[in-house]
Amino acid sequence: MSTQRIEIKIASRHYPMTINSDEEEMLLSCAEEINGILKQFEQKYAVSDKQDALAMVTIQLALREAKLKKQVKDNEEMTTERISKLLELIDQSIAK
Repeated sequence: MSTQRIEIKIASRHYPMTINSDEEEMLLSCAEEINGILKQFEQKYAVSDKQDALAMVTIQLALREAKLKKQVKDNEEMTTERISKLLELIDQSIAK
């Protein structure tokens, strides 16, 4: 997998990065999302300190990730339960 250097801009600061080529679009999208959330916080809550605004963005994104992880876990459990029920039905059908 090839790597490349890109520069992303978050909170008016530039960050050079070396990434895998297939990650560029996703990383740029993430930077855009971070900047969008940052702008919303600054406007909605009149946050003047970038550090505070970035901390709030971090908390929001961490909460979103935690919710997604819980959703994935719940979906896995539900899928496992459904598979078990299907296997039971198959076993019952074979036993007849």
